[in-house]
Amino acid sequence: AVWQCVWLMLAVAVLGSVAESKPTVAYDGRSFIIDGSRELLLSGGMHYNRVPRADWDGVMKMAKQLGLSTIQTYFMWNFHEHEHGNITWEGQADLSHFMDTAKANDLKVVLRIGPYICGEYYFGGLPLWLRHIDGAKCYRCDDPVWEREMQRIVSIVVEKMTSQLWPNGGPIIMLQIENEYSGNQTYLDWAVEMARELTTEVPWNLCHDVNQCLVVNDHNHSALCTINGFWMEQNTGFVSQPSVAWIDTLKAGQPNQPLVWTEDQGWFDQWGIAQRVRDPRDQLYGIARWIAHGGAYHNFYMMTGGNNYGRNAGGDVTTAYAPDTVIDYLLLPHQPRYNFYQEFFNFAQNASGVLLNNSIAKAIPLATNPPIAGDTKSFLSNCEEESAQWTFEAISNGTMLIKSTTLNLCVGDSSSNVPVLTPCDAANVAQHWSYNTSNQHVQGFERKPCRAKGAIGNCLQCLDVDGGRGTSLDVWDCKSPTDGELANQAFKIAGSTIKHISSGLCMAVSNATGAEAHVYGRYAFLSNYNSFNSTTVQYDGKSFLLANHSVVIYDTDSKRVLINTSALNPTTDKVGRDRVAVTTDDWEYFQERVGYGGNTSSSESPEEQLVFTDNDSDYLWYSTVVNGGLPSGAKVQYKAMTGSVTYVYVDGVAVSTEAAEPIPQADGNTHQQHTLTVPQDSSRIDILSVAMGMPNGGMSPSMGKGITGPVTVNGQDITKNGWNMTWWLYGEQHQVFSPSGGSAPWHYVTAIAPASSDTRLWFKANMDLPTLSEADVVEGDHVAYALDLHSMNKGAAYVNGFNLGRYWMRNGECSGDCAPPHHGDYCYERFKDCGTPTQTLYHIPTDVLQPTGNLIVLFEESDDIQPRDLSKVALVRLTQHPVHD
Repeated sequence: AVWQCVWLMLAVAVLGSVAESKPTVAYDGRSFIIDGSRELLLSGGMHYNRVPRADWDGVMKMAKQLGLSTIQTYFMWNFHEHEHGNITWEGQADLSHFMDTAKANDLKVVLRIGPYICGEYYFGGLPLWLRHIDGAKCYRCDDPVWEREMQRIVSIVVEKMTSQLWPNGGPIIMLQIENEYSGNQTYLDWAVEMARELTTEVPWNLCHDVNQCLVVNDHNHSALCTINGFWMEQNTGFVSQPSVAWIDTLKAGQPNQPLVWTEDQGWFDQWGIAQRVRDPRDQLYGIARWIAHGGAYHNFYMMTGGNNYGRNAGGDVTTAYAPDTVIDYLLLPHQPRYNFYQEFFNFAQNASGVLLNNSIAKAIPLATNPPIAGDTKSFLSNCEEESAQWTFEAISNGTMLIKSTTLNLCVGDSSSNVPVLTPCDAANVAQHWSYNTSNQHVQGFERKPCRAKGAIGNCLQCLDVDGGRGTSLDVWDCKSPTDGELANQAFKIAGSTIKHISSGLCMAVSNATGAEAHVYGRYAFLSNYNSFNSTTVQYDGKSFLLANHSVVIYDTDSKRVLINTSALNPTTDKVGRDRVAVTTDDWEYFQERVGYGGNTSSSESPEEQLVFTDNDSDYLWYSTVVNGGLPSGAKVQYKAMTGSVTYVYVDGVAVSTEAAEPIPQADGNTHQQHTLTVPQDSSRIDILSVAMGMPNGGMSPSMGKGITGPVTVNGQDITKNGWNMTWWLYGEQHQVFSPSGGSAPWHYVTAIAPASSDTRLWFKANMDLPTLSEADVVEGDHVAYALDLHSMNKGAAYVNGFNLGRYWMRNGECSGDCAPPHHGDYCYERFKDCGTPTQTLYHIPTDVLQPTGNLIVLFEESDDIQPRDLSKVALVRLTQHPVHD
C-alpha cells in the first residue's frame, strides 16, 4: 500500500509537471509573455501565396538573420476555396507546411484570418461565389448569409490550424479576426465572440479602429486592439495612426493590453502611379519611437511583398506587391536598409530583457540648442487647450504678429511650406499676418513664388489645412473663389483662438521642445521628433546632435552611442555583377482573331464578365451586329465597371476611345463611360474587356467587371440588341504558353511583321539563363531572375507555362502634397521615378526555370504606349535590389 501511494504521488507530480510545462501565450500591459518569459516581438509580413513555396525557407532564414522573431501572414480565403465547398490545402496553399517551415526556423507566427483581409489582394480575399450565394445583401455585416459563411470558413481554418497553435507545439501565437473594420458594432461584437468560441488558446486581435475595439472589450468580448499605419507624432485626438495619441487612447481604455503595431507600412504600387517609397531612416525612427514609448510588437507590412502572380492582384495593383521593402519583391535583401535594420533589431533583441523588465518610461523633455518648437504637425487641436491660445499684436504696416501664449514664439512662413515658430521679430516680414474677413483667410504679408505645381508668378500665402486631412497645417497659395478645397483655408479668429471652421479645431502648438528622452535602465532613447530641424541636446554630461526625426540610443554603462536612426551607411558596391541579362532576336508570333473565344454565351444584353470567366481569365469579348448599321461618324457610348480596361473594334478595326468619364452608381460603385467615333460605315462592334483584378476594399455583391448598359449609337439605345459573350482566347484555350501546350499558327517575327500597330499578339522565344564567369560568382550572394519588359506595352507574361502576372508599361504619375514640389507637411512616403513605368521587371520563381531553353511567352494586348521592341526583352539575373524598379 505504501508503494502504491508512492507511485500515485509520483504520477501526480509528473502529470502536474507536464501540465505546468505546456507552452503558453499570455500578455499584460507591458509585453507578451511566452512560456512565462517576456518577449519583444519583432515581426515581418510575408504572404504564403505571394512568395513561391520553394522560397519560403530561404525568405524565413533572411528574416531570422535580420533579427526578427515572428512572421505575420493573412489567410487568403479565395486562394483556398475557389469553388464553394471545395477547399484545397495543397501546394502553394499548404498553410500547414508554411507553419512548419516557420517553426523549423525558430519563428513565431501571427495568422490574420479575417476572412476579409484587404491586402491589395483580389476581392480582398473573398471568393467570387459569395456574390451569388443565397441572396447575400452585404459583406462584413450582420447579413445572415455573410455571418454563416464567415463562421464556416473561420471554423475550418481554426480547426486546420489547431495543431499549429503555440500551446499545441506550433508557432502561432496570435490570431486576427476581421481587418481594419469600422462600422456596425453589433457585427464586430459577434465576430469576436464567434472567434473566441472557436479557441482561446492564443489571443485574438482586432486591428486599427481603437475606439470600436475598446467598445468590444467593454462588452466583454476580449480582443487585443492593434494599430496599422505610419508612426506619427500627433499629441492630440488623432488616433488613426501609430502615435502617442493612439497609445494614450488604448491605455486609458485597456491598460493591461500591450502595444501592438500590426502594420508598419511599406507602400504598394499601382498602375499609373509612380512608385511610393519610404526613407529607411524615417521608418527606423518610427520603430525606435514605438519601442521608446513601450511598444511590445512591431511588424513590417511588408517584410517582403512578393508578387501577385497570375491574376491575384487587387484593383489597379501591380504584379509586384510592395516592392520597397526590406526584402524586396525579387526576394533579395534590399540594401543598405537590410543591414541598417539588422543592426537595430540585433540591439533590440539583446536589450529586450532590460527594456521589458522596466515599466514603460515617461518622456523626459530635453533642452535643445538652438531652441526648436514642437512638431508643426500638431498645429490643429482642441480649442480649449492652453496650447491653442494666441495673442495678436498689431504692427505698423497693418498686419499682426501671431504669438503663442505658451512658448512666447511667433508664427512665420518658411521655405518648407509649414508654419514655424521662431522668436518674435516685428521686422521679420515672414511673421506678418492679416485676417481677411471676406474670405476668412489668415494670409501672409509678402507675395512669394507660387507653390502649386505648374503655377507661374507670385502668390499670397495662406494658412491651409494640409490636404484637408487630420491635424496638420501648412502654408500654401491663397485660393480664389473658383479653386477647389476652399474650406482648407477658411478660419475664424475669435478671442485668443484661430479656429478652422470645417473641422472645429484650433491652431495650436506643442508645449514640448521637440526633443525628449525615454530611459530603460542603462539605455536612453534620445529623440528629436521635430519634422524639419536638427538640434543638439545634453544628456549624461555629453552633447548629442539629433537630426530631425531621429533617435539616438545611448548606453550609459559603456558611454557609447549604440544606434543612430539617421546614420544610414551605403552598401558595398557590386556594379558589374549585380545584373546580367540575355536577349534574343528569334521570336515567333500569332494574332488572336477579333471576337474569338473558345466558349460562347448569348443574351439580349451584355452580362457581367466574371459570371463567365470567374477570374480564370482576364479576357472576354462582347460582340453585337447593329441592325441598320453604324454610319461613319456615329458616336458610340458604353459603360464598363470600374477597373476594366476595354478595347473596341468596329468591323475588326481597332478604334480609340475618348478619356473615360466616371459615373457614380446607386449601389455605391463607379462605372466608366467610354465614347468613340465610328471611322467608316460599319455594322459589327466587338469590345475586348480586360478585368484587371477586383477591388480589395468596399466590396459588395453588386461588384463585377465588364460592360454594363446602356450602350448607345448616336443616343439610340442598342443595349438589348442581342450580344455574344465569348471567352478563352485561342492562346489560352490551347495553352500556347506551356511547353506541353497545343499548336498555334506561329510565324517568325520579321522587320515588317507583325506591324507595330498590331494588337492581340502572342509572342514566344526561348532563352537560356544568364551565366557569370567563375571569377564573378560570389559565394553567399542571393540571386533572383526576372523578365525585363520595359520595351513592351501591356499584357500577360509566362515562363515555362507559369503565369508571372500582368505587365503594363503605363507611366506612373506623381500627384498630391508629396509630389515634387513638396507641399507642406512631413511626408512619410515619397514618389520615385515620376513619369516612368511603375514596373518593368517581373520576378520569375527559381523553381520554374531551367538552365537552357526557357519558354518565354507574352500576350501583348495593345500598342498604345510605345513601339514594341522584342530585342530588348531580357531574362535578367540580379543580386541586388534594382535601382529603377
